[in-house]
Amino acid sequence: MPLRNIYDVMGKENQVRGGDGTCNEAAVFKNDELKTKLLGIGLTTIHPGASIGVHPHDDNEEVYLILSGQGIATIDGREQRVGPGHVMVNHPGCTHGLRNDGDEELRIFAFAVATD
Repeated sequence: MPLRNIYDVMGKENQVRGGDGTCNEAAVFKNDELKTKLLGIGLTTIHPGASIGVHPHDDNEEVYLILSGQGIATIDGREQRVGPGHVMVNHPGCTHGLRNDGDEELRIFAFAVATD
């Protein structure tokens, strides 16, 4: 049984989906390590002032669980404040993004599942 602590996985700084600044993306499990339609599991840290740019997924459903920090989620053009405990379900075809407008790191646990 694969087992990892999300906080032990080293990430890389990337600009994510055309967003502002950079985020640290840590791939906890990659597609080739999984045996279902689950495409990957990761921990993303969005630094203050940075964002995951608004983008769609046509062939998968992506889920974000906010672990810490505060920010603004954009889903299909609507903005909503999010914080620890919020779960964003990004359905295939919807547009979504996440912006850290706070002073602390915004950490999200994310995974995606293929639709076919």
